[in-house]
Amino acid sequence: MTQFETVYQMYYQGLHRAAQQMLSNKEEAGDVVQEVFVSLYNRMQSHSAEINNVKSWLYRAVMNKCIDAGRSQKNIQSLEGVSVVAEDINIDDNNYQTKILQAALQSLNEKERMMVVLYSQGLSYKEIAETAEVNFTSVGKTLSRSLKKLETLLKHQKHELLG
Repeated sequence: MTQFETVYQMYYQGLHRAAQQMLSNKEEAGDVVQEVFVSLYNRMQSHSAEINNVKSWLYRAVMNKCIDAGRSQKNIQSLEGVSVVAEDINIDDNNYQTKILQAALQSLNEKERMMVVLYSQGLSYKEIAETAEVNFTSVGKTLSRSLKKLETLLKHQKHELLG
């Protein structure tokens, strides 16, 4: 197995999940991840500058492409019409729960969404700092604020339904 194949097998699923959370579109997420792996493959074949941390490089490339795709996307999901936090009222439809969370994620700004998605993919604070290109010391505070904002958005939807 080549080095590229090993990297692909190690990171593809996590990168695809992260892209899907950022974009709320499975097909577009697949396209983004594919583009990133093509770039990595070409870079490895041309022996251009060595990548010090492949995992951080891959996540950063995916996040950048997702941000670019999100900016060009005209019909980004919004929280309008999302009136329930499914898990809090015992709705078992995982697809519905996913749509609710994706809508809430889309309401965060790019930086907040990126931090939450990277955290949800299990990246360490150090890896999040490298990927998001922020100071390590600010990761905890920014992430905490982003998660709190997400929680508030989800609670607001529950209150609208029950209130």
